[in-house]
Amino acid sequence: NRVRVVVRLRPLFVRGEDSANANAIQFDEAGKVLWVMPRDETDKKNRRQFDFDGLVGPNGTQKDAFLAVLPTLESILEGVNGCVMCYGQTGSGKTFTLSKHEPGKP
Repeated sequence: NRVRVVVRLRPLFVRGEDSANANAIQFDEAGKVLWVMPRDETDKKNRRQFDFDGLVGPNGTQKDAFLAVLPTLESILEGVNGCVMCYGQTGSGKTFTLSKHEPGKP
């Protein structure tokens, strides 16, 4: 057993954010990879890559987030110590991710 890291990306355009940061982060949900892009888009060598155990993109649903942490939850129910923790800026959706129920969805 080990630490698993799953990232959930929220939609960019919230509360007046502009499109200047639209390309700051690129990701591949299937490959579970995220890239932080340098300000100069032609500067490919300074692009930073992060690999995760799971990645839920900005269009992901609550169900997608739940399924990403399901193995941890199942282990907890089997008696293995575990934790699901959310980290992020104020207003970024941590409480929503942990507790919000989408109307009309189980």
